[in-house]
Amino acid sequence: MKRNNTQIDALAGFLSALDFTHFCTFTSRKPISVASTRRIAEQVAVFVKALPPRAFDIRDTYPWDAKSSHIAIFSQIPAQNLQTFEATSSMFWAAEKFDTREGYHFHALISTPLHAIDIFDWYFPRFGRCQ
Repeated sequence: MKRNNTQIDALAGFLSALDFTHFCTFTSRKPISVASTRRIAEQVAVFVKALPPRAFDIRDTYPWDAKSSHIAIFSQIPAQNLQTFEATSSMFWAAEKFDTREGYHFHALISTPLHAIDIFDWYFPRFGRCQ
């Protein structure tokens, strides 16, 4: 798909206005679809408190294998009333198709008080590598 300069300039202007603390690349152990990538990105956003918790289907924990043993998605997030949810972070993400294997991964610009190691320690056992 050919993009015109207006679209590129608009996206560049939007991204340059974002204030972020981390630029992250999130991958998975096995190939995943763009829909699974979106679900994982939403879970990351909930973990960093950019989105309020919601009830995820247990298959979203390991989207490639619904029969695997699961790690609780929200084991580190206290239950809270959605009316009192206060975002402490923000996140912009975009999915990208791998060029050397099947499936997708995503990049994110995250503004959060969390340390990068906290995000890695939460993400890695669930899905794979993030850096």
